[in-house]
Amino acid sequence: MAEGKTKWARDLLVIPLVVALAGAVFTYVIPKLSEKRSELSYSLDGPTSYVNQQAVGNITIQVNGASTSRLFAYKVRLWNSGGLPLRDLPVRFTFEAQNESFLIFNVNHETTPRYEFGKIDEQGSDVRSKRYVYQLLNPKDCDIVTFLTNDDTALNVNSKAEGLSVTKVEANEPKGLLNRLGGIGVAIGGFLVSLSSLFLKLVSDRTRTRKLTGTEKEGQLRRNPIAPKFGCATERAP
Repeated sequence: MAEGKTKWARDLLVIPLVVALAGAVFTYVIPKLSEKRSELSYSLDGPTSYVNQQAVGNITIQVNGASTSRLFAYKVRLWNSGGLPLRDLPVRFTFEAQNESFLIFNVNHETTPRYEFGKIDEQGSDVRSKRYVYQLLNPKDCDIVTFLTNDDTALNVNSKAEGLSVTKVEANEPKGLLNRLGGIGVAIGGFLVSLSSLFLKLVSDRTRTRKLTGTEKEGQLRRNPIAPKFGCATERAP
C-alpha cells in the first residue's frame, strides 16, 4: 500500500508538470521560432578557373576589351529566406584582391522570377567591389549573380537593413527557412516522443498498481472468508 501511495503522489506531481511544459512549448517557443522575420541568405560557388594554363600554356584572351591570361568565375546565389519583403536593399560584393591589376570583367544577373523581378540599381561600386540596390525582394525571390574576374581571391557579401539577418549557407546545407524548420521539427518530435513515453509509463504504472491492489484484496478474502450474516451452512447426513 505504501508503494501505491508513493506512485500516486508522484503522478500528482509529474502529470501537471508535463502538461505545463507542453503548454509552454506550444504557446511561446513554437510561435517564436516560426514568426516572420527579415532574413537574407546567400551561397557561394567559386572561384572556378576558365583557363587551364597547364594544358594550354601562356595564352591571352580578350574579355570586354581587356586582355588577360587568367579568367575566374564566381557564382553567388542570393535570396530572401525570411517571411517579410525586403525593400531598397543594398548588397555589396567585395573581392579581397591585393594586386593592383585586379579587374571585374563582367557581371550577370539571373533572377527568379525571371520577369517583373524589380529594379536592380548599381550604386557605389569601385574597382574591387560591386554594390547593388534591390528595389524589392519578396520571400523566395532569388538572384544568381555571376562575376568574371582575373584573380582567384576571396569574395565577401554584405548587406544591412533594419532587423535584417544575413546568413551564409553552405552548398550541402538546407536553404534558410527549411534549415530552421528542420531543426524545429526534430526538437518538437523529440519532445513529443519523450512526453508520450512518460505518459504511457504513468498509465502502465497506474494500471499495474490497481491490479496488484485488487489481487491483494482477493487474497485477503480467501484467507479470511466472511461468514454469512444470517444462519449457517449445514451438511445433510448421508
